[in-house]
Amino acid sequence: MARGRGSADTLAESAGDIGGAATSIGGAGGAGGAGGDAGSNSSAGTSAREPPLLWFSEYIEGSSSNKALEITTHARADLAGCKVSSYFNGKTEATVVATLSGVLEAGQVLTLCTSALKERLATICNQASNLTFNGDDAVTLSCDGQILDVIGQIGEDPGEAWGTGTLTTADHTLRRNCSVPSGDALGADAFDPNTEWQVFPVDTFDGLGTRGC
Repeated sequence: MARGRGSADTLAESAGDIGGAATSIGGAGGAGGAGGDAGSNSSAGTSAREPPLLWFSEYIEGSSSNKALEITTHARADLAGCKVSSYFNGKTEATVVATLSGVLEAGQVLTLCTSALKERLATICNQASNLTFNGDDAVTLSCDGQILDVIGQIGEDPGEAWGTGTLTTADHTLRRNCSVPSGDALGADAFDPNTEWQVFPVDTFDGLGTRGC
């Protein structure tokens, strides 16, 4: 059973209140409702352009509304057609979607934070939104309908979190190992945070906004 979210449980939740982003990174757009990638990595009638090489480099599932995601790239990436989606409680359709825009330069990171966390980390959070998740919710990064990376497993409710013991997606910060060169494009495959991620205690924010690789 999922932990309480308060207002985050409402399907009317949006990814509004987007803040400005650093350098050439654009702001995120509004939220979508149900629908999304649902584990598929086909481009299904969208642009035929080659998707950019983007992946999640940090994931923060902190106390209360302290949630954040960090995205990185090896090469200059146009974020048009890209989005971040949350799948609550084993759903196969996205509950909350935030669209991205602008350009992410090689070696840069883009940080998305909840509005509450942006108040605390104003200079670190590039974009603020109501996009949220708990440790048992899958989160995807996709462009033009093709999944580029996923944290968790779409269609699976793991209970409290993915992982075991103290190494889980609930109440922890996950930082991607520097040896990982790209994301997991298979939205429905099993997820174990211990294979590609370093796990830190709840509300660890000191690495957010700096890839450090």
